[in-house]
Amino acid sequence: MILQKDGGQVGKTISHYKILEKLGEGGMGVVYKAEDSKLKRFVALKFLSPHLTLKEEAISRFIYEAQTASSLDHQNICTIHKIDKSENDQLHIAMAYYDGETLKQKINRGPLPLEEAVDITIQITNGLAKAHEKGIIHRDIKPANIIVQQDGTVKIIDFGLSKLAGVQNITQSGSTLGTVAYMSGEQVLGKEVDFRSDIWSLGVVMYEMLTGQRPFAAEYEQTVIYYIINEEPKPVTALRPDAPAALERIVNKALFKEKEKRYQEVNDLLTDLKKASNKVQISVETSAHKKVSDENKIARFSIKENQSSRLKNFFKNFYSASRQRKILLAAGIIFLVVLGFLIVKNQFFSRSIIPVSKQIAVISFENHTGDIRYDYLQVAIPNLLITSLEQSSELQVATWDRLKDLLKQTEMKDDFLINNEVGFELCRRAGISLIVTGSYTVADDLFVTDAKVLDVSTKELITGVRSKGNGLASIVDIQIDEISTEIAKGVGLSEQKIAKTQKRIVEVTTSSIEAYKHYIRGKDELVRKNWLEAIQFFKKSIEIDSTFAMESELTLFVFCILQFPNWFGGFGAGKNRFSKI
Repeated sequence: MILQKDGGQVGKTISHYKILEKLGEGGMGVVYKAEDSKLKRFVALKFLSPHLTLKEEAISRFIYEAQTASSLDHQNICTIHKIDKSENDQLHIAMAYYDGETLKQKINRGPLPLEEAVDITIQITNGLAKAHEKGIIHRDIKPANIIVQQDGTVKIIDFGLSKLAGVQNITQSGSTLGTVAYMSGEQVLGKEVDFRSDIWSLGVVMYEMLTGQRPFAAEYEQTVIYYIINEEPKPVTALRPDAPAALERIVNKALFKEKEKRYQEVNDLLTDLKKASNKVQISVETSAHKKVSDENKIARFSIKENQSSRLKNFFKNFYSASRQRKILLAAGIIFLVVLGFLIVKNQFFSRSIIPVSKQIAVISFENHTGDIRYDYLQVAIPNLLITSLEQSSELQVATWDRLKDLLKQTEMKDDFLINNEVGFELCRRAGISLIVTGSYTVADDLFVTDAKVLDVSTKELITGVRSKGNGLASIVDIQIDEISTEIAKGVGLSEQKIAKTQKRIVEVTTSSIEAYKHYIRGKDELVRKNWLEAIQFFKKSIEIDSTFAMESELTLFVFCILQFPNWFGGFGAGKNRFSKI
C-alpha cells in the first residue's frame, strides 16, 4: 500500500493497538497499520472520519460495514476482528492487515498480463459469490477496494461504503469520481440495485485490468454518468489485440446497460471465466510464438543489412587511408573480431530463442539540476537502465548503440543526446512500442530521479516512478534497481519473473558512478573512432573501480593495444600521448 502523510494518530496507542503508520484514507474512514500488543500481530485499524462522527447515518453505516464483512468467512474477503470505541469515543474497526498492494496500484503501472487478470477476476468472483450467497451486495467494487497480496491472494475490502457516498456534488472529482466510474446505470440514477450491479462493477474492473483504462472515463462526473447510461465502451480487443474473443464476450455481457441482459448470477460469470482461462493460455502462447518468430526474422535481416553496410564502409576507408590510419584500423579489426566473438557467443550460446513480450527504448534523461557538471548523467542513467532492463528475457530493450545507428540512418542531427522528439521518431521508425523518458534533480544531498514509460504511438503514460537517495552514489546503489523494477512491473512483468532474472546493477556494471562516467565517455569516443581518447577514459574507469564488470568494450580494446604496442609506434604526438597513459 502507498503510505500517505501522517493523519495525527501515528505513535498513539488506542486500546491495545499501537498505531504505526497511515495506510490510506477514503470518503468515510482513515486506515492505519497498528500492532496488537495482546496477540502480537499487525492489524489494520479503520476510524470513522472526524466530520462524520456526529452523523447517525454515518455511524450506522460504519457499524453495518463491520457486521457485514464479519459475517462472511471466505479467503477472498477481508477478515474483521472487532469493532470498538476508544476511550475518547473514537469508533474503529480492527481488520486483518494484508502485506500487498491494491489492484488500483497494479493497474496504474499498465494493463495486467492476461493470465494474471483472469486469475484476479476469478478470485474476486469467488468472494462476491460468497457475499451474494449471504444476500449481501458490495456496491463498491473497484480496484481501490481490492488488495492483491504478495502471494497473489486477492482480498475484497470496504463492504457497503458506496451507498453513503452516493452521487453527491456532481462536479466534484477525486474519490467520488473513482466510485462513480464503477457504478452501474441503475446505481448512478439512484434506482434499486441488486447483485447485477456488482456484476457490472466487476465488468468495469476486468476491462481496466485488460486495457489499462476505464471503459467510461471523463474529467467530470456528469460526463462519466452520461457515458455509463448512453455510450458503449471501445472493444477490449481494439485496445488489447492479444485478448481472446471469449474474454471480451464476458466483459461485454457484464456491461450490458439493461441488467436483465447481464449475467444474472455471479456464478454464471465464474463458469464462463473458467472456460475462457484455457483460451487465455493458448492465446498467450500463440501470440508469444508468432511475435518472437517475426522479430527473429526482422532482427536477422537488420543485422545482415547493417553488417554489410558497415563492412563496405570499413574497407572503403581502409584502402583510402594513410599508413598511420591503416595501422589504427588494423588494431580496430582485432578489437572488433574479439568483441564480435563475445557478442555472437552471447547471442547464440548464452540465450535460447524465447518469446519477447515488449519492445522498449530508453532515451536521454533531462538535467533539472541547473549544474552542467551533471550533464553526463543524461546518458549515464539511461544506459544503466538499459543494462538493468535487458537482463529480462521478456523485454526486448533497444541498446544505446542501436539507437545511435538508427539516428545515423536519418537526416536528424547525430548529437551526444537522444531527446524526446528524436527518441519518439526513432522508435516509430524501428517499430518500438514503448519509450522511457525521465529527468533528475538535486536538493541539498538528496538526488531525485523520475522516469516515465510512454506508449510510442499515443504518447499515453503507461507507468511512472520516482526514486531518491543520498548523493550521486545512490544512483547505482538503489535508484537504478528501483526504477528498472517498477518499469518492468509497469509493462506487465510479474514480481516473480523480475526477481528471478534481475541482478543488482552494481553486480553487472560498477558500484562507482564516477567510473561509469568515464566508461560512457570512452564508449562515445570509441564510436567516433577516437581510439586514444577512448583508451584514456576506459583506463580511468578501471583505475577507479578495478572490479568494473563490463569488459566487452573496455578491457578488450585495451588488450589490443597492450598486445600490439608496436602498431602505435611512429605516430609522433599520438605516441607521446599513449606513453602517458
